[in-house]
Amino acid sequence: MELRRRRVTTCVLPYCWWAWKPSPRWLRRLRCVVSGIASCYVALTIARWGCDVVYTNTLTVCVGAVAARLLRRPHVLHIHEFGRADHGLEFDLGEARAFAFLNRYSDAVVVCSHAVASAMRRYFPPTKLTVAYPVVPAPGRGRPDLNGRSRQREAVLQCVIVGNIQEGKGQEDAVRAIDALRDHGVIAKLRVVGRVTDTVYAKRVWALVMRQHLDQHIAFVGYARHSAAFLREADVVLVCSRHEAF
Repeated sequence: MELRRRRVTTCVLPYCWWAWKPSPRWLRRLRCVVSGIASCYVALTIARWGCDVVYTNTLTVCVGAVAARLLRRPHVLHIHEFGRADHGLEFDLGEARAFAFLNRYSDAVVVCSHAVASAMRRYFPPTKLTVAYPVVPAPGRGRPDLNGRSRQREAVLQCVIVGNIQEGKGQEDAVRAIDALRDHGVIAKLRVVGRVTDTVYAKRVWALVMRQHLDQHIAFVGYARHSAAFLREADVVLVCSRHEAF
């Protein structure tokens, strides 16, 4: 939507991830075939548009690197995840082969944090890695005015967790934290901000909420384009990832 508003030409082509949860061998091979076909379509589009650089915005997709190789265009890989540690992903070609391929066919590698850079140094030379933290302008400045709250508002500890609803983000632990606070006599409410990217895990989180009778204390907000407002309203911001690339 934002690209259309800025009148940037776009094209959406289907492709497969080449890093996924553990899968049967036949499915991994099928994804490799689909990725190869998709890479050809992507390469044709890139050639038709006369693009100078191919940019891949995730570790989980290889079609950009393949298309860039076919067209002999420079390829920039932008990594926002650890892969196995945070999402339990396994590469269809195997981890060693996949990273060897990415290293060979990527002219530059951008990572979203020094933590990811540290993890990627075993696969890419330091001269190829660049750390660029994602920065977004947050409307408003400073902390919320706690003095302006009503007595009822002060009596409730407002918590928030922001991120896609998937196992790597640990929303289950946030729910358990609210339950533990209640056991200690603390009235707390939690807002879960983020889109569902793992329906099985989301159902598990919701089942935990209902099992602990916390449906009046926990609200699932869904995706929010600007999460700053939720952060400002909260007393506590929770980050429950065991491994967090950001």
